[in-house]
Amino acid sequence: MVENAFDHGIEPLAKGGIITLEALYTEDSVELKVSDNGLGMSEETVRAIKEGHSGGVGLKLTMERLGIHYSHPDVFSIESKEGQGTTVTIKIPLIKEETE
Repeated sequence: MVENAFDHGIEPLAKGGIITLEALYTEDSVELKVSDNGLGMSEETVRAIKEGHSGGVGLKLTMERLGIHYSHPDVFSIESKEGQGTTVTIKIPLIKEETE
């Protein structure tokens, strides 16, 4: 995700690119967020990525692996606006161990 943020969002900028990493621990999940203030993407591009029709295989394989291991619909999300940047969030559900 960081490599994609750099290659597609930040590198094309002349200057001032920022990539932010966040790890959030909640009661029921761990959320990993990669954000950039780069070029951003159109709604059509975001939709294509979510549907698995993007040009790259790295992101597609990551999404497939997450889908195999975690059957939650919101395990992977992308928010993006052209000219403002992109945020990719991976939400890993916590497995609660039952106690007797």
